[in-house]
Amino acid sequence: MTTPQATSFVRSESQPTPKKSAKRWRLLAGVATTSLILSACIGPTEVTDKYPADELKDSNATSEPSGPSAPTDEDAPEELANYYNAVIEWEDCGKNYECGTLEVPMDYDNPEDDVFTLALGRRAATDPDKRLGSLLLNPGGPGGSGLTMLDSIGLYFSADVMEHYDVIGFDPRGVGESEPAVSCLTDAERDERRALTFDLDTDAGMQAFIKEAGEYAAKCEENTGPGLEFIDTVSSASDMDIIRSAVGDEKLNYVGYSYGTFLGATYAELFPERIGRVVFDGALDPSLNYEGVGAGQARGFDRALRAYLEYCLDREACPLSGSVDSALDELQEFFEDLNDHPLPTHDSARDLNGEFAMSGLIVTLYSRDSWPMLTMALGAAMRDRDGAMLLSFADLSADREEDGTYIPGTEAFTAINCLDYSPDPDVDAMRKDAAELEEISPFFGPVLAYGGASCAEWPYDAKRTPAPLAAAGSDEILVIGTTRDPATPYEWAVAMDEQLENSTLLTFDGDGHTAYGNGNTCIAEVVDDYLINGETPPADTTCEG
Repeated sequence: MTTPQATSFVRSESQPTPKKSAKRWRLLAGVATTSLILSACIGPTEVTDKYPADELKDSNATSEPSGPSAPTDEDAPEELANYYNAVIEWEDCGKNYECGTLEVPMDYDNPEDDVFTLALGRRAATDPDKRLGSLLLNPGGPGGSGLTMLDSIGLYFSADVMEHYDVIGFDPRGVGESEPAVSCLTDAERDERRALTFDLDTDAGMQAFIKEAGEYAAKCEENTGPGLEFIDTVSSASDMDIIRSAVGDEKLNYVGYSYGTFLGATYAELFPERIGRVVFDGALDPSLNYEGVGAGQARGFDRALRAYLEYCLDREACPLSGSVDSALDELQEFFEDLNDHPLPTHDSARDLNGEFAMSGLIVTLYSRDSWPMLTMALGAAMRDRDGAMLLSFADLSADREEDGTYIPGTEAFTAINCLDYSPDPDVDAMRKDAAELEEISPFFGPVLAYGGASCAEWPYDAKRTPAPLAAAGSDEILVIGTTRDPATPYEWAVAMDEQLENSTLLTFDGDGHTAYGNGNTCIAEVVDDYLINGETPPADTTCEG
């Protein structure tokens, strides 16, 4: 998610001129959708877990546990030797993978102090005779769980890849089952916070917004403890090198999606000589600052929504009509009206307002497979005045279960962003940025604005300055970009490929967020050949969606 120079963006002539109603949408900024900066970023389809369109691939097959790993690094820094020489004791944990834990220093500047205990899972290579080593995973986020990814690993990797690698999922520091995990609010408090709105065109509304962000930060600090200061991406990348050693590999083999590409590129910058076969899918431009990421996402989601509307308008079930531009206007007006006239849902305590509707829309744009369900949800809301399905999608994006509980350990998102970036908290600067985002996308720009407020009162300063990452001297890295990716626009993959000293760009001409594991045979064959045989594709290789 990230170079010091600002990036300029020019509004496409195909985009409509912002309407007066766009200002009304901007007046009511809620904490549910502002400051997106990735999120909901995992490889294959998110929404189909609750509303399946196809049967999932078999992900239950496993192999016999294969005992502890043997660490490889005899030349680790003396102060870190105990960590690098640790042994992971893999155990049967009643899942489709073995479980283990690994301690890493909480603060790398003071490694003798406290620790994080990382939770790991391993799906052992199904053919030990073909084993090439371990393949570490990160599904994105920031704050995505690698253990959750292992639960459905057959969606991501072919049987051929799983023959050759022990597939390792891990929950990064501060996330999921790793301890301590970021903890901020109770489930009831999270419900309340997601429903908040603020009039950001008034000074009073803006100050209330910033005050609430500060109260949230204080609760995160109180409930998480000192570990909250040390869940930045550079520290997580350093953890990955200890994992590499603990699983017995001289080089890191890795597949990272979305934010996971930034985590992986950070590792490559720190340890270029230890790069093995590494895939960055849905690449993030490491050089962008916080505002630059928001601008890119505004453009990316606008492009994705237009592609969806073109698809929808060709179908009888579509509740919208006319051209793409007129349908976009109609949808925006409907979402705005929801703030004054929310719709009933399956939950009598929570109606569908504009913020929830926006969150539900956004998560379905991550995968083209979700578009039929988005059409159904919009039809139910616009024709039948039933907001249940859109609210369910909004809950999915927030990791809220049907029983009202939230998945533990998923509150690391804001904490990691605030340690990785320094968004400008000045009110005038945020309003200027909001106007620029609205110019890029009248629909999405307003709800992607005001990210600076999230970090304005954060208890810890950012630990890095955005800059290009070259990973000089590394082995060849495979970078994948999807041409109509909403969350990590294709231009970011191009930028990452240009920054890395040794990389090859693979293009997927299609829709949705990330490409590998989404059912495209061409992408699967190219990536599998790289992971198994070390063969990178020719320059300018493009797979059609």
